[in-house]
Amino acid sequence: MESALPLGARQKTFHEGDSIADNVGILRSLIKDCKARHRPLCVTFVDVRKAFDTVSQESVVKAAERIGFPPALLSYMQCLYTGGVTQLRVGQSLGGLIYPGRGVRQGDPLSPLLFCAVMHWVLSQLDNRLGLELAERVRLNHLAFADDVALVSSSPEAMRRRTPAQGRQEEG
Repeated sequence: MESALPLGARQKTFHEGDSIADNVGILRSLIKDCKARHRPLCVTFVDVRKAFDTVSQESVVKAAERIGFPPALLSYMQCLYTGGVTQLRVGQSLGGLIYPGRGVRQGDPLSPLLFCAVMHWVLSQLDNRLGLELAERVRLNHLAFADDVALVSSSPEAMRRRTPAQGRQEEG
């Protein structure tokens, strides 16, 4: 499934191989290049606290649909993530019904990919003009490590202006 899904090129977690090292290498190269050329570089590291537990289940299904999950798998996911209920048993006592509305399912092999699909959706909303120009028409505005993201820019002012791209509309 991982190879069939168009997740962000800079999302480097839950992929085969040593892909996190790729992003670390890119970041090191950026620092070295900016130092050598006396170019400004601003990097802000963001750690989304309890990200896997707090992502809305509605966004999980929408993100999967957005990146092209097959209809049969989408239908399964909608059943799995919509209207779920659970109960806790402590000894002989059964607790009240719990209606989870947030988080990906722990232990499900699709959960890391689903979380990355949501992060891809969020990161695709970053204004690309505020990233760092690497070459003509090639800009980098982030490096992602699952729920940890390094935002990259050419100045603190540009970093403060980071907002979703103007005029971009999302379906759903």
